[in-house]
Amino acid sequence: AIAAAGYVWTEVQKLQVLPQQMQAGAVQTQQLRSETEQQLTRLAARATVSDATVTELQEVVAGEVVALAELSLSVDQLGEQLDALSGSDRSRRNRFLRAEALYYLRVANARARLASDAEVALTALELADEKLRETGDPEVAAVREVLAGEITALKAIPDIDVTGMAFSLQSLAAQIDTWPLRNPAPQRFSGESPESPPEPAADDAVDTDAWSRFRASVESVFRSIVKVRENTDAPAVQLSQAQHALVIESVRGEVQVARLALVTGEYDLFGQALQRIETQLQSYFDAGDRAVAAALATLTELAAVDRPAAMPDISGSLTLLLDADDAADAATDAQ
Repeated sequence: AIAAAGYVWTEVQKLQVLPQQMQAGAVQTQQLRSETEQQLTRLAARATVSDATVTELQEVVAGEVVALAELSLSVDQLGEQLDALSGSDRSRRNRFLRAEALYYLRVANARARLASDAEVALTALELADEKLRETGDPEVAAVREVLAGEITALKAIPDIDVTGMAFSLQSLAAQIDTWPLRNPAPQRFSGESPESPPEPAADDAVDTDAWSRFRASVESVFRSIVKVRENTDAPAVQLSQAQHALVIESVRGEVQVARLALVTGEYDLFGQALQRIETQLQSYFDAGDRAVAAALATLTELAAVDRPAAMPDISGSLTLLLDADDAADAATDAQ
């Protein structure tokens, strides 16, 4: 009884310190919430600017594609008209073809630098090479040589469905609120009812003396206070409602970071964000749930996509063609 009283007094002392610990934890949680909200505000601002930039680039590219088709048709018609005119020479038509090739090269470099769009850049380079080939001018042979290397470098870049991957990340962000926690906090706390001491058998009731009854009472008291259980499982993290909200906002912020990094072509940052999202899902959410398992599978698929290390430099052909045009203009002025 003295030992039990001492144990109970020790536990009471621990319980008296518990409110202070809970208050310190609440302060820490509030600080974490404030920091997370500041980070989310900055990420939201970056996301807004990036989305506006991507939308503007998409509109520009759509207009450029239409303009390229119209320009190609106009140049072909103009070339036919020039050939039909009496006294027109081939050098005049070649100037138009070189001007069109220069326009294609500028479009290719703009798409490669600003949007990391290898597909459109490759198409523009191929069109430029076609126009230079039609000129038949030996002066552009060096330009076509460099252009061939740039086309080969762009063809080596793996084809990535950036739009589809961005939509997959957007769907994950919309489902975060529905994912169950790995070890949710209970709605209320209730202790287990103490185990009642085994009742003596009817045959042994007569033989039970005072010492046996005393031992049974002491054992019953200790069984109700102390329980020893074997637990080899790793302890699961149990979150409060405030911490749960912080985890959700943190995961949502990482998803936005991954989406922005994918759109802007920062593939190293994209892979790091995917890894952080997967770590948080496995640490705080129930991996046995079908929705969480599907999200982990989506992250694995996105991480397995063959991503290019960096966009190659395709400005060499543009620089050579500009220098050749400047030299030709200087020679014309000298004459």
